[in-house]
Amino acid sequence: MRGISRLVTATIAGILCLQLSSFAQTKDQKTADLLITNAKVYTVNAKQPWAEAIAIRGERIVYVGSANGAREYKGPKTTLIDASGKLVLPGIEDNHVHFTGGSRSLEKVDLDGAKTIEAMQQRIKAFAQSHRDSKWIQGRGWMYASFPGNLPDKKFLVELNALIRTMSMRRDAIAHDNVDRVLEAMKATLNAGQ
Repeated sequence: MRGISRLVTATIAGILCLQLSSFAQTKDQKTADLLITNAKVYTVNAKQPWAEAIAIRGERIVYVGSANGAREYKGPKTTLIDASGKLVLPGIEDNHVHFTGGSRSLEKVDLDGAKTIEAMQQRIKAFAQSHRDSKWIQGRGWMYASFPGNLPDKKFLVELNALIRTMSMRRDAIAHDNVDRVLEAMKATLNAGQ
């Protein structure tokens, strides 16, 4: 009889240990790595535009709401930040893009990765053909190493003159004699730098 009593006691003790272990795991799974409280959180959610607290686990926001509700996410390893009533806004993570310049660069010939003059000329020609309404063609992303001697030279612009003239004459807005004046002005500017 004593053996059965010990067996029942051991079984009950084992079940209690398992339940406590399960509770601890559930509690750990719910705790946040970071808890921001006492904040004015703008949520950009029409149904709940403002909140007092944010809980973050890993790389995810797991709770946005009241300070009382956030307490459920506090654990022994949770980092706490008291925002002292300051504003917390959702952000756009930027890896250093200049928004306006980056947007405008999409309207230019992408010369990034063009390792030779010929590769740049091919990209310029393809861009000009696909942007026939553009009055000007601008490039971006060229590297000094693409040029012999690591420096651009006016002779490479002169080589493009025939291409520029051909493309420019195809555009209704630019007359042939205007193209000649633009090219002469470019040559004069380049020659003045000698």
